[in-house]
Amino acid sequence: MNDGILVMLERMQTNPEDFAPPGFNMKGNYVMRSDTWRNLAEYAASNEIFTEEERTTVATALREVTRTVFTTKVLELLTAPHEYSHEQYATKIQMGRISGTLTDAYRDEMNLAVAQTKAALTERIMK
Repeated sequence: MNDGILVMLERMQTNPEDFAPPGFNMKGNYVMRSDTWRNLAEYAASNEIFTEEERTTVATALREVTRTVFTTKVLELLTAPHEYSHEQYATKIQMGRISGTLTDAYRDEMNLAVAQTKAALTERIMK
């Protein structure tokens, strides 16, 4: 497998937000990333210079990371604190980032929110 593809696949695991479709990483008025990583992934998934196995692997990984980012976005919207205005919430999220990476506190806050939302949704579905 191409070394660049291996590095990109690893980055998809550690920084899925870098591969989000346009518009998914909008927080208020802030754009949280450029499309560079997603563009590279789409190029690798469709260019004939890569083998069929490489293209399929990248396309599958890109589809999965897009699904993960979509679910995260839905859960973020569901768990957005109602006591904040949209501007305050956008600022809170913006401050949770340092140099494009999630801080531990922000990641912990989101993981807790996701777990609580999943539990609430599961309970609602099981009734």
